[in-house]
Amino acid sequence: MANFIKHIPIISICILAYNHEKFIGECLEGIIKQKVNFFYEIVIGEDCSKDKTRKILINYQKKYPDKIKLFLSKKNLGAVENFIRTLNHCHGKYIAVCEGDDYWVDPNKLQKQVDFLETNSDYSVCYQDAEIINEEGIIINHKYGPKKDFSREELIKGPIIPLHSLCFRNVLKDYPIELRKMVGSHRFIISRLGLYGKGKWLGDSILPGRYRIHSGGSWSTKDKKEKLFIDANTCFWIYQYYKRIDKVEYANYWKNEFLRVVAKINTSDNILSFQITKRFVRLGVLNKLLQIRFRKLQF
Repeated sequence: MANFIKHIPIISICILAYNHEKFIGECLEGIIKQKVNFFYEIVIGEDCSKDKTRKILINYQKKYPDKIKLFLSKKNLGAVENFIRTLNHCHGKYIAVCEGDDYWVDPNKLQKQVDFLETNSDYSVCYQDAEIINEEGIIINHKYGPKKDFSREELIKGPIIPLHSLCFRNVLKDYPIELRKMVGSHRFIISRLGLYGKGKWLGDSILPGRYRIHSGGSWSTKDKKEKLFIDANTCFWIYQYYKRIDKVEYANYWKNEFLRVVAKINTSDNILSFQITKRFVRLGVLNKLLQIRFRKLQF
């Protein structure tokens, strides 16, 4: 076990909060009750909520001023910009993430994850399972998560891992311009972590966290077509990132992922929720075949 210096955060817990007044207390209590032998900081990005989320967070910050760093948006930044802003204020050796409508169950989660990363330098991230709950906190799915380890190459392909289960090395010191163009950032963060090491599933050693689906959720409220757009947008900009840094193999993988997702969109529709194709054609990612495939779309 490593000897940690008091008051220097070994881990930063990154919390993203927006309109989470019904859930944010449960989220914070799951973090505050963690049993650890090191100092940690809770870094919260509150993105100009329309409910009482901000008031609740200010009260928690007053109660735990040595633990909580609260950043309040003057105007709504959006999910990705709020994530970047909050990550930039995380100064721990490691980072764990928990959105304000999710929460942790196991009080030993952080200790076990930090212990693992401290003794396994070839891993950049570790994670556990999750259970999906509804707005009332009732479990509706006991199985959410990959239940496997990932090699570096597999991580670079951006597998779906519950965001609130992640604990990773604070190695992503810069956040590329491509990230700011994404609608969702989760898979890009995981993919970039693959450049620094492997991923470890900690199995049953940590109790599953809770991932909440509710009427105000940023993902659960999206319809199928909107989710396809978000996936296509993410794949496209990850492709652009790897292309820019001259990682040809990875760029080609994400280009093909983009084409695969776009192919799922029903091109017989005359009206799409998002203006997807014109943007991507202009940026040069689609070949002639794909342009022909999408010639019926309204731009």
